[in-house]
Amino acid sequence: MNPFPPNIHRIGVFSLSGYAQDDDPRPARGLQLLRDCGLDCVVPAFAGPRLRGMAASDQERANAFNQLLQDPSIDALLAMRGGYGITRLLDRIDWETLRSRDLPLIGYSDVSALLLTAYAHGCRNLIHGPMVVSEFGRAEKDSAMDATLASWARALRGDACPLPEDVPWQVLQSGSVAGPLVPTNLSLLTALVGTGRLPSLEGTILAVEDVGEPTHAIDRMFTQLFDSGTLDGVAGLLFGQFSNGEDAEFLPSLLSEVAERIAGPVVAGLPFGHVFPTISLRVGSPVQLDTSSPKILTSLNPIA
Repeated sequence: MNPFPPNIHRIGVFSLSGYAQDDDPRPARGLQLLRDCGLDCVVPAFAGPRLRGMAASDQERANAFNQLLQDPSIDALLAMRGGYGITRLLDRIDWETLRSRDLPLIGYSDVSALLLTAYAHGCRNLIHGPMVVSEFGRAEKDSAMDATLASWARALRGDACPLPEDVPWQVLQSGSVAGPLVPTNLSLLTALVGTGRLPSLEGTILAVEDVGEPTHAIDRMFTQLFDSGTLDGVAGLLFGQFSNGEDAEFLPSLLSEVAERIAGPVVAGLPFGHVFPTISLRVGSPVQLDTSSPKILTSLNPIA
């Protein structure tokens, strides 16, 4: 049974970042899971050689993405996986067509740079959500996969996106504020500083997460974001997980320091990005962040 909107039948699967090894079973498993859900998946093939850890040359990766974007039969664009490479080719993306077609664009990690730049270009059908290899390619179709799929389907339909009831929130700074939610990866947010591609974060509720970054690197990134003025005017801040990094014992004190520099409420524990199960978040969704409420984060709806 297809749980997705009636206008989404054919998904273009793009590889703007890394690639899976030839013997990796996850791409085939992930694509089969989506087909079992009733979706037709279009996966462009690359003719040229891979470029270091990237799926193909910059031009070939960008061309394949733009061809999917311009294909009238494609109803949504989903990342195969993250990795590295998107920041190399942001000037080759057909932003005008992406904005005018208003196709859902889904991914996270390295794809966060694509989502942020698309948001700056006026695109609004953007979903920080699961990818073919990372999530859908897992071996088990269990309750965590069901929850991930259900959240993704709700985001695609534009329905309210309820958070899991057992979110272990940690309030670092109290308050209440409303604004558009901008979920992203900390490393990719920092990588766009000074490029002219970042959207304004003034008045937004920023949500950040990362994986494999030591605490001192997270400290360095936040220092750059504050010093560059990127976080000026941020209304509230949500932390996801910062897992698998060195110096983790220093992370709580660092996040507390960061919270003190934000004017509004700051909360940790949002289950998105490099966690499983993961929730899908629409970039720009108006939300209420209220630390006095049992449901700290509410109104996960798309902008009208």
